[in-house]
Amino acid sequence: MNYVMTSVAILMLILSLCLLFTWLSDRYLEENRELLHDAADFLSMEDWDSVIICPEDAEEHWDAHKAFFRSLLDHQELEDIDRAFVSLLAYARSEETNSYYVTYTRLLSMLEHIQEMDDPKLYNILAPIVNHRCN
Repeated sequence: MNYVMTSVAILMLILSLCLLFTWLSDRYLEENRELLHDAADFLSMEDWDSVIICPEDAEEHWDAHKAFFRSLLDHQELEDIDRAFVSLLAYARSEETNSYYVTYTRLLSMLEHIQEMDDPKLYNILAPIVNHRCN
């Protein structure tokens, strides 16, 4: 009986940690997305000084939580996001609207992908199993 209770306790601990990490990840990513959305609002007004500040704040926020995301994400995904922030800031400083918007959209889609990937949905649980068996 002790083995069963210990096993249940361990499973509950693992489930709790997974839910905590999912919640934290969602919160951090949503905060980043909000900062980037603010930049888009300033971009529509062509207020480039404010446009620059928002991605800088978003990048600082991302860097502050990067250690957390290292435990959850592939190294390549982290590098892609870092590069997108660098490009976004470069385009904002040079006031290149089209390039800024393309990079902004790509960065938002990467952040949304991470949020969707971490959602506790049946697809996210079964997809790795099915993909592994098909390969």
